[in-house]
Amino acid sequence: MSNLPCLILFLVIALEMQVIAGPTKEIEIIFDSSASMEEAQEGSTKMNIAKKALISILGELPADAKVGFRAYGHRYFWKDEQKSCADTELLVPIAKADKALITLGVQNLAPRGATPIALSLQEAAKDFSGEAERFIILLSDGKETCGGDPVGVIRALRAQGINIIVHVVGFGVGGEGEKELSKIAEASGGKYYTAKSSVELAQALKTVTKEVAEPTPGEIVLPEKKKKGNLLAASEGGHMVFATKDIFNKLIDGKDDLVYWFYPGDEAVYAFEGEKTATIDKIQIPVFEAKGYNVKEVEVSVSTTSATEGFTLIGTLKPKNMVFANPYQEFKFNPVQARYIKFKPLSDFGGGAIGLYEFKVFGELMEEEAVVVAAKKEERGIDLLARANGGHFVAGTKNIFEQLNDGKEAQLYWFYNGDEGIFGFRDEKEATIYSVAVPIFEKSANNVKEIEIQVSNDLENFTPVGNIQTTNGLFAKNPYQEFRLGPVKAKYIKFKLLSDHGAGGIMLYELKVFGRLE
Repeated sequence: MSNLPCLILFLVIALEMQVIAGPTKEIEIIFDSSASMEEAQEGSTKMNIAKKALISILGELPADAKVGFRAYGHRYFWKDEQKSCADTELLVPIAKADKALITLGVQNLAPRGATPIALSLQEAAKDFSGEAERFIILLSDGKETCGGDPVGVIRALRAQGINIIVHVVGFGVGGEGEKELSKIAEASGGKYYTAKSSVELAQALKTVTKEVAEPTPGEIVLPEKKKKGNLLAASEGGHMVFATKDIFNKLIDGKDDLVYWFYPGDEAVYAFEGEKTATIDKIQIPVFEAKGYNVKEVEVSVSTTSATEGFTLIGTLKPKNMVFANPYQEFKFNPVQARYIKFKPLSDFGGGAIGLYEFKVFGELMEEEAVVVAAKKEERGIDLLARANGGHFVAGTKNIFEQLNDGKEAQLYWFYNGDEGIFGFRDEKEATIYSVAVPIFEKSANNVKEIEIQVSNDLENFTPVGNIQTTNGLFAKNPYQEFRLGPVKAKYIKFKLLSDHGAGGIMLYELKVFGRLE
């Protein structure tokens, strides 16, 4: 550990900076330039009113956001259906907001064609970098006229893991058009705004701009340091966040008892008091007597991002298989900043399984975390699948699916790739679904890895709304790994099992679906 790799020196230099940049926003405005925008409105036309309203709010977009501008229906007349229904064009690529360039693009538009909303959304998805928060602001005066399925496009993108929030502003829209536009927003997790006049349109655009401009956790200013000592001790607020086995909890309880058995591939992630950032420079691992089961190598990584991502290796600790006057063997390294620390035992001295006693981590804890804006609390609702709430098994490839909502959390096996189960909600009512949750209680090759989620209102035509992938291990605070889906509306939900973590047979315990009944 005396010579750490150059990567660590780079990491230390980078983390000494006082500000860490947060996620970038990417916004694309899609503007309706179809022939219907030529309709008279308030002594002018819908088109002129919409242009004026859009230009007026460009200055309110986030200063650090990247903004693009796309239009449809502006190049070919609606009578030429083939060309008009393929007419969507990125006029200003997504880049640092250029108000003048977008204004010019808006001013040059003329209402001519059809309304290919589905194609525009499909093409717009390709305009984003995929490395930022993605938003679309769609301004339209009517529904799709080219036979496309805008909601289907959104769901297909989400099934591929491409999540784009679409906020829709409907200008002078009514009836079926308003229903379709509102469903586009709902399917993406966005909002629908309606406007019947120039005043309402200006206000709607101002509101939606404020919505996407709202800060998200971005810059984090590193605060003052608080204390020194064993930051991992449970008595000091240290705690296990994630592990392949829950017995990793015993390695920070201060008792120095032998904990067995661990195997290569086992790992645990710990956090400090309040999951605050710390500057750490020393780790201790005890050896109380020379034994074959003593740990020989432990890989240590740190992250400032999350308990599952952003980890950087700081080194492999190699305790000696002997007892010193102080049984805690010490490993020092250049100071690094960490919010999470991962220990991964790699080998023992020939005992066939690894025995551990305690981990200690020393450094200085930050006084408090200062985040510019706290994340919004997302709506969650109730567990719609719980029998107490009226959830019930409808059909499946195996009848043991009906035990997955009984609240007992018993091991149920064997399911196989392709098995599927369908569940309904209370009194066959339609529900708004926000998320699904699957528990993992310990690392196992039999744990389910990937599940395709589908929804339906008639038990015949199911639509995929996403694939979820579990992390193979236990999250200490809540073993239920939750996956955001929507919101989506449906009367029935299907779980199609796609894979396990390598055993060839899938084990499940329970399934939960969070949302609200309509």
